[in-house]
Amino acid sequence: MKSENTEIESALEVYLAKWMIEDSARNNGIKRLPKKQQAEIFKRAEKIIETSKRNKTLRVYEINNVPVALVARVPSSSPRIKNQQGLFFICDKKARKIATPWIQRQLRELGSISPRYTTTGIPYKEDIHYRKILTKAGFLTRYEILEGNTKIALANLIKEKNPSDNLAHLGLDITEISTQKQIKEAMKLQKIVGTKYKGHTYFSHTKTQLQKDKKEYVGIIANKNGLLLGVYREKKLLGLMMAGMYGSKSPSKCMGGFSFFLHPTIQGLGVTKTGYLLLLKFLAKKKVAKFHGGTSQPAIQSLGQIMKRKIQYAVYVKGID
Repeated sequence: MKSENTEIESALEVYLAKWMIEDSARNNGIKRLPKKQQAEIFKRAEKIIETSKRNKTLRVYEINNVPVALVARVPSSSPRIKNQQGLFFICDKKARKIATPWIQRQLRELGSISPRYTTTGIPYKEDIHYRKILTKAGFLTRYEILEGNTKIALANLIKEKNPSDNLAHLGLDITEISTQKQIKEAMKLQKIVGTKYKGHTYFSHTKTQLQKDKKEYVGIIANKNGLLLGVYREKKLLGLMMAGMYGSKSPSKCMGGFSFFLHPTIQGLGVTKTGYLLLLKFLAKKKVAKFHGGTSQPAIQSLGQIMKRKIQYAVYVKGID
């Protein structure tokens, strides 16, 4: 017998952690997660249950008194603004087909009363089941999280676009950012670009994110675990292009990540293609096998197709368009 009982048994966090561990292993293409990661997921599962019970947003779907799906609103695990919320949902993989309509109904109801800037992430293969529902609930901005193979992306970029390794033909210079003064200029540029294009830079203009990014850029310079490039016209900084290395001290096990902040006056000129060329060459030299990043911009999504990048997740944000 099916029920929609939201009364939680003490073992609910165990079910939740199990689903999260299975999902994480599947998304990473491995059979079993390391014990350390499993322990971290258990802590996250406990936090999700505790928080959503407290704010009265915990919804559980049971079949014969056994939990098979869960929907909740919890503080974002990667906040871009103060008190940012996230819509979290998951189900037992064996119950996915039967649980999906229930999850859709909960997202419609919970999403409609969620505050502005609430986010939710969905594996791309499941995005089709939730896109219309989230849009109607006010989640108007959709980002694609793309993953690529460094060598394959570099080879295809050169083959299909053959971008120049410099921007002299545009009257622009590319210089490695390596000083505190340059970082200060970069943060001012990031705020300007983010303020003008909020929907495309994912809160990168906010105080919280600017502080976080500044710390990251300083660390890249100090630890040499990334590359910061500035695009200049004479002495004026008009672009910031960044590659970072994350997740492991071993480059071969790292995941690369990119960020681009281009002043409107140099957008649409092919600067991004040159940036990808230089940043991919850097990752290839460091033997970083894969890289990822998020975008809502059609031009970058198209370039991602050329580089054979695969869409991993769709991320929705409420109230910005």
